[in-house]
Amino acid sequence: MIKPAFYGAALAVVLFAATAQAEPLTFDAALARARDNAPSLRAKGAGADSARAARGAAGALPDPKLAIGYDSFPISGPLAFEPQRDNFSWVRFGVTQDIPNAAKRHARQARADTDITAADAEGVAEGRTVEVGTAVAWITLAYAEKRLAALDAVRGRLDRLVQVTPSAVASGSARPAQVLAGRQSLAALDDRRDELASAVARARADLIRWTGNSRVEIAGPVPDFSVNEARRDGRGGVYRPRDRLSDLA
Repeated sequence: MIKPAFYGAALAVVLFAATAQAEPLTFDAALARARDNAPSLRAKGAGADSARAARGAAGALPDPKLAIGYDSFPISGPLAFEPQRDNFSWVRFGVTQDIPNAAKRHARQARADTDITAADAEGVAEGRTVEVGTAVAWITLAYAEKRLAALDAVRGRLDRLVQVTPSAVASGSARPAQVLAGRQSLAALDDRRDELASAVARARADLIRWTGNSRVEIAGPVPDFSVNEARRDGRGGVYRPRDRLSDLA
């Protein structure tokens, strides 16, 4: 029989796991989580490891071959199938080693080195893609939530105003058309809220895809990306936001 203490321990583990998953992610934490958990980065890393593993075999000689045979075995005549009675049969065995052209081996080694370099470059590029994608998803979610909260505040105030409008109409301090106008404004705000809620859901789904978290709640301030005016105007090069993201990470 399972003791109640077991249920208590199991519930504690489940609650702890749910709390860990729901832990709010700051901007920097989201970038770090994405670098650790992004499936595309793991795939690129596995590809680079595979290229390095293949480098050792690229310039290696083929495996030696063991040869065993029985030469001049008699199968006809008076000594058929009796090799011990003649002086012409012998057992042959030995080891052979193929040695391909050195230039070909060097070419295979150079190709393997190129594959390693390309795999490393792809990993770096994918890391940049993951950083930028995570940053955009986090910032988009942050601003979408702020817009949704601001709209809810406006709608709450308008809803209270619409609720008291019939009393104002009854007292003569407001016109009946104002009641209809207020309700129409509420309906328009509800439509806008649906759009913002969808934007929040899309941004959260993107952040989940990059970080690997089953649940995502963000916290902390939105990062302030400074812009170098000279670089932006082309006087000192091209401004690359990715460099700033890497510095923050």
